[in-house]
Amino acid sequence: MKIKQIIFIITLCFLTYYNNLYASFQMIDQVGIIINNDMITKKDICNLINVFDTQKKQYSCIDSNFLNKIIIKNLFMNNISLQISKNYNIYIPDKNINNIINNILINFNINIDIFNKELINNKTNYDEYHNFIKKELIINLIKLEIVKNNIVIFDEEVDSLKKFLYMKDRKKIQYNITIFYIPIKKNTLKSNFNKKLYLTKILINKFKNHNFILSSKVNINFYKKKDIQVKDLGWITQDTCPEKFIKYLDYSVHVKDIIGPIYLDSGFYLLRINNLKIYNYVNKKVLIKYIFFKKNNLNKKLLINKINNIRNIIIDNEISFEQAINLFSDESKLIQSQNKVNNKWIPLENFSSDIKKVINKLKINEISSIIKNDNGYFLLKLINVKNLSKKDSFFEKKAKDIIFSQKFFQELNHWFFTYLSGVYINNLLNNNYQLNYNNIDS
Repeated sequence: MKIKQIIFIITLCFLTYYNNLYASFQMIDQVGIIINNDMITKKDICNLINVFDTQKKQYSCIDSNFLNKIIIKNLFMNNISLQISKNYNIYIPDKNINNIINNILINFNINIDIFNKELINNKTNYDEYHNFIKKELIINLIKLEIVKNNIVIFDEEVDSLKKFLYMKDRKKIQYNITIFYIPIKKNTLKSNFNKKLYLTKILINKFKNHNFILSSKVNINFYKKKDIQVKDLGWITQDTCPEKFIKYLDYSVHVKDIIGPIYLDSGFYLLRINNLKIYNYVNKKVLIKYIFFKKNNLNKKLLINKINNIRNIIIDNEISFEQAINLFSDESKLIQSQNKVNNKWIPLENFSSDIKKVINKLKINEISSIIKNDNGYFLLKLINVKNLSKKDSFFEKKAKDIIFSQKFFQELNHWFFTYLSGVYINNLLNNNYQLNYNNIDS
């Protein structure tokens, strides 16, 4: 946990160092871009682009020019947002910023001494970090205020997504999956990359039973182990699925679906959904008490009669369930579970399907019929139930938040390119960057 905290701090400090380039920049030798009365230096732009070098190397499919355009586009947008905040005298008090930083430290369980030490190690100080947080908050505040009133969310959209989220929460799925992996050697030629991609598409068509004629010009052997690696995952849930594939599995997946190609780990993955098990899930916790009757020398019939007699005594109110636990706990033929377990809220999903059915039929303070176990028999008493299932209002709010988020970025993008028509921009970058404003795509 401590390592994660330190990494988090280092990341923030790193961003602080490289993101100090939104507005009111200090004058140094070379100016890269002028936006109205503010300027951005070449050095700052280079530093910002260099931050993404590692990502560009890891994900070779990302086009460098496209990535650079995104960087410059966001840089423009942030700069313009800060200019708007100055024009309208929008600011956030320093006291509020300090409270936000303190909350960040508390939420991530970060010790203030460790935090200050990491700031020093990364050659920055609290004031720089404070200004970074302040700029980010103002930028996001301006963006939100500009576009939120232009976003229209229809009831039909919310209702449709709400139903989907409800079903996803109420239905739990087990997937039977086979993974196919087609590796691509590092530093491979583009022709070899395309060959493996072609092989992946052929494999997809074979799975889908489409008529597909393999070109005689391409000699691909489907059964070479070096070309295709196959692994059966068997029955899994999203929780037990390899993390890199979790986002590809949801309630919309069907039997015989082919998911992919997914480009990861220098190769193409295909996921074949062999089968699905879908079952209803109710998020409940139950408080129960129980008596466990251990198997003994009595034959089954006599033991069950003895248990039934005890059950009838309890039902007839001659003795309480709790008194029965204490009364029979000293008998070698009856054992009582530990008190901690016998008075604890337990998720309903923790029980076997047979016991879940029994518990679901019980009313509060009702005694169950005899429940057979490999080692003996149970009598259960249901003390209380907590229904933790999310309410309809939760799914409605979540649906609105998701739709708002999607439309927010669309509307922000539209506003940005409309607003740019009235902004003076002088891009002084040389051709090596290939970042001319006129080439930035919407």
